[in-house]
Amino acid sequence: MNNMLTKKISFVVQTPAQVSMKIYDAIGNFIATVVNENKPVGIYNVEFSAENESVTNQDVIKLRSGSYMYKLRIGNTIETKRMDL
Repeated sequence: MNNMLTKKISFVVQTPAQVSMKIYDAIGNFIATVVNENKPVGIYNVEFSAENESVTNQDVIKLRSGSYMYKLRIGNTIETKRMDL
């Protein structure tokens, strides 16, 4: 796996909550759902790869290097951030 095309995303769940993480391209087109489940309190690390076989809505996705956005929802809190692959 090429580290240049991999991004590690960390987040904290302070109270048990439904967590979802979705990836979008630079113009806002939906790419993949990486996380969509209830999580207990804790610190989590998600590794997203340009060749990711573990996304929840597709078997295999292959992305080019570039800028992407991820939307992280923990309960009622939503955070959107940029990531570069």
